[in-house]
Amino acid sequence: MASSVFTALDLKPQIDFVEIPADIREKYQYFTKADMQKVIQAGYTAGFTPLELAVSDYVKSYLNSHSYY
Repeated sequence: MASSVFTALDLKPQIDFVEIPADIREKYQYFTKADMQKVIQAGYTAGFTPLELAVSDYVKSYLNSHSYY
């Protein structure tokens, strides 16, 4: 997601990885992905927006334009 923010701002990504402290590593969730099967089974047919496109729209349409509402 961070890469998408840089791309939306037309900036070269400058991302540093920070190690998760050892004492919380086992409790940290590194990856999440919603199972959308129930939504589809309930009749949703409009499709889903890719994360990169959604981040770009949010950054350009709201954050970068200072249009927060």
